[in-house]
Amino acid sequence: LGSDSVTTLSGGVFTENRWIQRTLKIAHQSLGDADADQIEHILRASAAGQNTLFLPVPDAPAAVLAQKALFGRLTGDDVSNPFGVADRHSTTLTLLESL
Repeated sequence: LGSDSVTTLSGGVFTENRWIQRTLKIAHQSLGDADADQIEHILRASAAGQNTLFLPVPDAPAAVLAQKALFGRLTGDDVSNPFGVADRHSTTLTLLESL
């Protein structure tokens, strides 16, 4: 956040705004079998160069969506089954904002 300013010898000021690239870590520990298949499909698409739009609360008002939504490259760990025979899987995903 903020800006960097450079002043020339003649007194001219050049300002360059800074930017922030947001990163979102998603830890999901309650994926069903069908959800796990979808996550693996999304990760394959991302590995092929496609971006992902993440909406934390899809039915939120437009102002909240504009602030909280993140569009970028998704990477993740393997989908694991730490709960034995139960229909529950877990994974950790990282979404890096595309600028």
